[in-house]
Amino acid sequence: MKQLNVGFERAKVGDRYVFEKLQANGWQLGGESSGHLLVLDRHSTGDGIVSALQVLRAVRNLLHAFGRYFKASGHAATGA
Repeated sequence: MKQLNVGFERAKVGDRYVFEKLQANGWQLGGESSGHLLVLDRHSTGDGIVSALQVLRAVRNLLHAFGRYFKASGHAATGA
């Protein structure tokens, strides 16, 4: 994470403690190894549905970015 210049801190187990760390550092994204994600610009809890929607949004954005790359580069993207 240091090489990517991304801040990282460990917190006690529990959304409450992750939330506190995020607030203290002014960060928007945090999570636990259990899969709980906190995305503070969208929601203030580790809600599973909100987390799933955020992951789907990120995947969609990546697919759009790859699609633009293939279009711009003249490469063809094919599915199996």
